[in-house]
Amino acid sequence: MINQMDTLKTRLPLSDNHCHTEFGYCAQDVTIKAAIERSNLSGLRAVSFTEHSGQLYVSKEDYWAFKFFSNPGLLRIMRDKKLDRIKAYKDKLSIVRSASVRIGFEVEADCNAGITLLPEDKEGIDLLVGAVHFLPSEFINAGSRKLENKFMWANEVLLKNGVDILAHPFRFFIRSKLSTPVKLYKPLAKMLKEYNAAPELNFHTNAPDPVFFENCLEQGLKISLGSDSHNLSEVGDFSKHLKFLEDLGINQSDILKHLFYI
Repeated sequence: MINQMDTLKTRLPLSDNHCHTEFGYCAQDVTIKAAIERSNLSGLRAVSFTEHSGQLYVSKEDYWAFKFFSNPGLLRIMRDKKLDRIKAYKDKLSIVRSASVRIGFEVEADCNAGITLLPEDKEGIDLLVGAVHFLPSEFINAGSRKLENKFMWANEVLLKNGVDILAHPFRFFIRSKLSTPVKLYKPLAKMLKEYNAAPELNFHTNAPDPVFFENCLEQGLKISLGSDSHNLSEVGDFSKHLKFLEDLGINQSDILKHLFYI
């Protein structure tokens, strides 16, 4: 792994725009300090820490019950009770924030067409990554058309609320063990272009479809590289990403002009 990253170090100044921290409920051994060290070792241009904002507001039990979706007011309740961890997260990152270490959040949509971030908490951050991790079971059980409509609704909610990057597009279907609606590839690519946001290439429990990214490139979109690191070994490991882009017909000498940077 180290030899592989040393090879990348001499070739491409890449940015990891999606890295988790010890603040995440789903973190394994990743920490801010260790991820920065590994980022430097791999020669990354920058690493962006984008912890699940919902996990920083609510308890583990409430997060995994997806109460942030059905009860958006819970975020404000936790803030008023001084039980959220947003300040602790931002304070720890502000110490190391630089041109090569960025602060962000991974946000989700809620039932009121908002996101899992209080307005005042947008201050002092560098980027927002939006993700569809959850949709109510009533839509999953209602048939493909209603689910597809709700999926597109959730993506547009994220984009309307200003996310810079759409994380692991369509992974929701893979992890839900549902057929991926390929007919939505072009509409989502067009939506990303409309809102000037980047699709994320992400292999964390994910199998991205080249066809979707071909649609994105046809729209002139920049692709964001994200390790989605929950484990330290994932930080800055873009071997699969680079092979994927190469298979799309992008020469290594041309890769940088197709990538999203902050």
